[in-house]
This record gives sequence, structure tokens and C-alpha cells, in this order.
Amino acid sequence: MNVLALPTYREGFPTVALEASAFGLPLVTTDATGARDAVQDGVTGWRVPVGDAAALGVALTAALTDPAEARRRRGRASVGTEALRPRAGAGTLGNLL
Repeated sequence: MNVLALPTYREGFPTVALEASAFGLPLVTTDATGARDAVQDGVTGWRVPVGDAAALGVALTAALTDPAEARRRRGRASVGTEALRPRAGAGTLGNLL
């Protein structure tokens, strides 16, 4: 299972976290300004206190060792983003092959 780790102390607005969610990648981040707006703890990813390395380790371990839970959170993060994913169709390489 892949996971995005964003152990930040401060963010403006983390575009990488939104991109990860759009592609259904589970996210582990901190409760820092900006980053807290990109993930709902327990719903679309894991959020840990800023500077708490032990909590970060626990969250990353959970994300990597419990694939069912990571998939559940990943799925909730990507709800409504299917239109962003490339699809084979008219005028695409997939249609030409």
C-alpha cells in the first residue's frame, strides 16, 4: 500500500495533499495550519500532533500494515474525483491501441 506522508510544522495550503486525495492515496499529516484542512482524521487519512514523532510512527505503521483501513480511507478521499482520472475513450491513446 502506498501512502503520502506530510510531516509538516507549517503549511500554507498543501497542494500535494489534495493531489494525493484526488488520486485516492491515503494521507498521513500533522495538525499544522493548512495541512489540517487537507485531511479529516479517521475519515480520509491520519492526522497527528505537530512534532509528535511517536504518533507519526503509529499512524504510518497503521497506514502501511492495515491495507483494508488504508483502502477505506483512500476511497473516502477520492469520492467525487473519478472525473479527474484519465480514461480510455474517443481521441485517447487507449482508443487507438
